Amino acid sequence: MRAGHWDKSTHKSVELGGRTIGLVGLVGIGVRFARMVDAMDMRVIGFNTARGGLVDEDALLAALRSGQAAAAGLDSFAVEPLPAEHPFRAEPRIVLSPHIGGVTADAYVAMGVGAAKNVLASLAARAR
Repeated sequence: MRAGHWDKSTHKSVELGGRTIGLVGLVGIGVRFARMVDAMDMRVIGFNTARGGLVDEDALLAALRSGQAAAAGLDSFAVEPLPAEHPFRAEPRIVLSPHIGGVTADAYVAMGVGAAKNVLASLAARAR
């Protein structure tokens, strides 16, 4: 709009309400995201797994290219960093993130606190 562009006729959005989203990984971030999209009246299909190596990359590409899946957002991959020649890089319906979903100041504090609690629990168990 700052450049003077105002052409609503070419803008195509998608209503999320009533749509279905599939989440691979319903721990931490996945659970929070599921709650957010549930609030938008989306149907959530979840699978209790994580890490990019568990995603069948060829099947995901085939599903996107055939229209069976509309889009994908990925934050972890079988090989990291994602190689330059990887086909995900050329697929416009995949949003790629460099495994930073949990890279926040709060996440680092939570990881440190969790690690300290695990050490203390282990020491307490040994003292018994």
